[in-house]
Amino acid sequence: MRALVTGAAGFIGQHLVHALLERDHEVIAMIRPNTPSPWTGAERLSVVKCDLTDSQGIDLGNRAVDVVVHAAAAMRGTLAEQLAGTVTGTVNLLHAAREAGTRRIVGLSSLAVLDFRSVRAMTTIDEHVPVARAEDTGVYSQAKILQESLFRQFGAEASHTSLILRPGLVYDDRRLIAAHAGIVRRGLRILASHPGQVPTIEVRGVARAVVAAVEGSFEGVETVHLVDDALPSQREYLAGLRRRGLLNSGGLMVPWKLLQGFCMGSRLAMRALGLTARIPEVLLPGSFCARLKPFEFTNLRARQLLGWVPGKSFV
Repeated sequence: MRALVTGAAGFIGQHLVHALLERDHEVIAMIRPNTPSPWTGAERLSVVKCDLTDSQGIDLGNRAVDVVVHAAAAMRGTLAEQLAGTVTGTVNLLHAAREAGTRRIVGLSSLAVLDFRSVRAMTTIDEHVPVARAEDTGVYSQAKILQESLFRQFGAEASHTSLILRPGLVYDDRRLIAAHAGIVRRGLRILASHPGQVPTIEVRGVARAVVAAVEGSFEGVETVHLVDDALPSQREYLAGLRRRGLLNSGGLMVPWKLLQGFCMGSRLAMRALGLTARIPEVLLPGSFCARLKPFEFTNLRARQLLGWVPGKSFV
């Protein structure tokens, strides 16, 4: 099978390319024009440099692509920048896929799209949890919510399929972000204490899920969550950050409910001072609940639909 992988030079993308090649698929790795290719001499691999925000620069017509694996997305920047990188890029890519007659897409989304505010603490999060309203979330989540709607539109068209994968916090032995730690900014470390799990997923587990999605047979639109089997507690997650040198020792541990009240007060104070545009995402109600409200998580749907086994658990 011939798979086009966007964002192929990124952290997740490189693992996707490697996993697909290991399964003897042909891979077209799409990377940005100014990005050096990280591959040399790989068989069954071709590299295409393309700016997805340029609708005239995407041509899939002569490439005989069987499935698009869309991993490209803006990870930071203003709302306008993330909408351009994530949403406009997806609009252009899906238009090119339609023009070329490519009918299958595997789209990488995120658990960050979910409406965690509407769910009681310690609920098990699965695919039945609704998607949040874009205006209730941070800019990354807003862009991913809109992107998911584009995936669904594509999959709802005649003879099309769209499999949306929602990974949790993607990591490897060296890389792990501190988004679920608490308020960690400019030397300030107020860490959340709660009894829930942190929804981690090792990057090679994501790659195995993508391979299973490429090789599987689906109809219409399907959505699955990707998390490890043995998920870390909040304390185990913080310890993992410290082992990687990504979080200094110390910091004030605060029960999550108390921290939620602190964030609400801080948000109201900043608005009263005319600083609404500078409110950090963690202070926003939707973002706080997505990162620091305690829940449990399941990967049962991914196991059932994809026959997927996550592999390595959090360390």
